[in-house]
Amino acid sequence: MEAVQYTGSNLYRAVALYNQHTTSKRVPISYVRVCLVSGGLFRHADVTKTRVAEALIAGISAAFYRLSETSGVSA
Repeated sequence: MEAVQYTGSNLYRAVALYNQHTTSKRVPISYVRVCLVSGGLFRHADVTKTRVAEALIAGISAAFYRLSETSGVSA
């Protein structure tokens, strides 16, 4: 579950970093659709898909709050 949280966090950080360095040829990313990572074949038998989704969203949320507090990056 920790790895799934890190995946969500890294996803948000990658988009935020990309958006900080946009140019006229690189438009900012406004929306990202995220599929359930490790929710199928590679999901541990003791973990529900809901728990996987919660971990992914928790990682995205944590990165958002961490970056918005330290560098002014917004959604």
